[in-house]
Amino acid sequence: MRPARSVFRRALTAGLAAGVYGALSLGGAEAFVSAQAAPHPVQRNASLDDGLVVSQQVAQALAKDPVLSAVHTRLVLRALRKAPQHILRSYWVYALAQSAVPAAEVQALLSADDPLQAHFFWWRAMRQNVGTPAGKSACARDFSFYAQAYHALSGHLKRDFPLPRVPESTDLQRQLVCVDALNEREQTALARVIDDHHYFWLLPRVLKQVSTPDGLLMQGQNLLLLRKYAQAAQSFEKVIKHPQASGELKKQAVIQAGMAEKSRRRQTQANTWWDWISEQDRQFYPEVLWHRGQWDTLIQHYPDHARVPDILSERLDKAVIAQRRDDIVRWSQQLVTHFPEHEATHQARYWWARTLQKQGQSRRAEALYRLQSEQPLNNYYTQMAQCRLQGQNCYALPSGRLRAQAPDLRVLSREPMIQVLVQQKNYQILEVIAPFVALSPQERDLLMSYAYRHNGHYFRAIRNIWQQQTRDPDVLRLMYPLHYDALQKENARRYQIPQALIAGITWQESMYKSDIRSVSGARGLMQLMPRTAKYIAARAGLPGLSLYQLDQPPINIRLGSYYLQQQVKRTEGNLMKVAASYNGGPNAVSRWTDSFGKIDDDVFVERIPYAETRRYAKQVTLHTRIYSQLYGE
Repeated sequence: MRPARSVFRRALTAGLAAGVYGALSLGGAEAFVSAQAAPHPVQRNASLDDGLVVSQQVAQALAKDPVLSAVHTRLVLRALRKAPQHILRSYWVYALAQSAVPAAEVQALLSADDPLQAHFFWWRAMRQNVGTPAGKSACARDFSFYAQAYHALSGHLKRDFPLPRVPESTDLQRQLVCVDALNEREQTALARVIDDHHYFWLLPRVLKQVSTPDGLLMQGQNLLLLRKYAQAAQSFEKVIKHPQASGELKKQAVIQAGMAEKSRRRQTQANTWWDWISEQDRQFYPEVLWHRGQWDTLIQHYPDHARVPDILSERLDKAVIAQRRDDIVRWSQQLVTHFPEHEATHQARYWWARTLQKQGQSRRAEALYRLQSEQPLNNYYTQMAQCRLQGQNCYALPSGRLRAQAPDLRVLSREPMIQVLVQQKNYQILEVIAPFVALSPQERDLLMSYAYRHNGHYFRAIRNIWQQQTRDPDVLRLMYPLHYDALQKENARRYQIPQALIAGITWQESMYKSDIRSVSGARGLMQLMPRTAKYIAARAGLPGLSLYQLDQPPINIRLGSYYLQQQVKRTEGNLMKVAASYNGGPNAVSRWTDSFGKIDDDVFVERIPYAETRRYAKQVTLHTRIYSQLYGE
C-alpha cells in the first residue's frame, strides 16, 4: 500500500493522474480511504488523492446507473466520516442523495447548521420519479425537508447560504408537480430558489395559494414582472392589510402597489397608496418622489440617494436625444463627478467627450475618451470610446474569420483539487463542489460557469456571469463562447456575412440555448418567429419547414443567417441598423432613417423610440465587436 500511495502522489503532482485513477480498483479506493489518518482542513492537501479516488469511482458508477449501489454508498459514507472537511464533501453528499441510504444516516455526519443538510434533500427531491405516486410523494417529502433545513439555519448562515443550482429550468418544472402537497412556508422556500435563477415563469406554479406576507409580496413582484398589474395590486394590498406583516414589509408593498396602479394608468389610485408614506420616512419617501416624478425635490432633499444618478441618467438620455449640448455637459459632469461607479457614468463620459469634440475641445475630449476606454471591455460605451480614439467606425461590420480559443482562468489554479478535476475533465464533480469552494463570490461564479459550459449548460454558463464587468480576455471568452462554431462558419461563408455578427446575434437572442422560446413565440438559437421562418425557408433552400425544426441548431442558424444577410443588404452593412432591423423590423428602421434625416450613427441609436430595440442594437454592436476582438485571426 505504501508504494502505491507514493506513486499515486507523484502522478498527482506531475499532473498525470488520469491514467492512475482510471486503473485503480474499487477495492483499492476503499483501502485508500481506510488508510486516511487526518481529516482536518489544514491537512486537506495530503488527502487529495484519497478523496478523489472515491469521487472518481462514484462518478463512473452514476454515469452507468442513476441510483448509487450499496457498495459505492458504503464507500462514500466512509469517506465522509474520515474526511468531513474535504473539498469534495459536497460531491459525496450529492452522491448519497442518489442512493437509498436513510436520510438520518447522512444527517448524523453533518452538523445541524451545515447547508449541505438542505442540499441533500434538494438533490434527492430532484431525482425522484414524479411519474409514479410513490415518487411524487417522496419528492414532496424531500422538498419539505429541504425547506425545514433551510429555515433552521441561523440568520447569518441563511444570508450566505448557497441556494441549490438548477442548470435547466425543465428539470425543475418536471418536479413541480409535487409542490401542491407542501405547506405555504415550504413552497416559499422553493420559490426563493426559482427566483434566484430568474425562472420567473415557474413562480406562479409554486405561489398559487399563498397567504403569508413574504409569500404574497413575492407573488405580487412576480405578477408585476409578468405585467399582470391588476393581480399584482391585489397581492400587494393583501400584504398591506395582513396583521402579521411588519411595518417595513407593508411599506414595500405600498410602493409596489402604487407602481402596479401607475402601470394601469390609474394615477389617482397610485397616489392614494403612496400617500401612506410619511414625508418623515427617509427610507421610503424618496421612492415615492421618484415614482411620482418629483425629481427636483428628491435631489434637493436626498442628494446622496440611490435614485439621484437614475434621475441624472434619465435627463442625460433626453439631452442626448435632442443633442442639447449644454445639458449633456451639465448632467454628464454631475454623474462623472458625484457617481463615478454608477452604470450611467459610462454613457456620461462618452457623450461629454463627444460634445467637447464637436465644440472643438479635442484635448479634453480625448482625455475623457481615454478614461472611458480603460473601463470594462464588455460595455458599449467603452467600445465606442475606443473607436473614437482609434479613428474607427464602430458600426462597420467586422472582417476576417474567427478562431476558437478556450478560456484559461486563473481561478482554476487556486486549489490543487480544482486543477486535477479540470485536467481529468471531471466537470460533473466540479459543478457540484463549485458553490462550496472557499473563493470569492465572483470566482465561484466563474468556476460554476466553467463547469456548466463543459457540461453542456450553455445558457446557464453565460447567465451566471454575464453581468460581471471585466477587461480579462479569458473571463470574456468564458462569457462569450464560440458554441456551434462550425455551423456559424458554414453559414457565414454561405451568406457572405461575418461570423462575429452571427455569434453576436445568437448571444443576445438565446445565450446559446437551442430550445429557448420567448413569450411572443420566437424559437431557437437565433429566436425566429415561426411565421417569419416559414416565409424565408423556401428562399433559403429549406422548403416544407416544420415548426419543431426551429429548435434544431443547423436549421435555426441557417435561417437566422439568411435573414441577417437580407438586413446587411438593406442597411448597406451598418452593424447597428442590422441589429435594429433584426429586432424591431426593417420597415421600422426605414421609417426612423427617413424621420431622423442625416445624423451620426451614435445619435441614431440613442433616438430609436423602441426601448427594447435601442438596448438590443447597442448590445449586439457590443457583442459583435467583442467576438471579433477575442477570436479574430
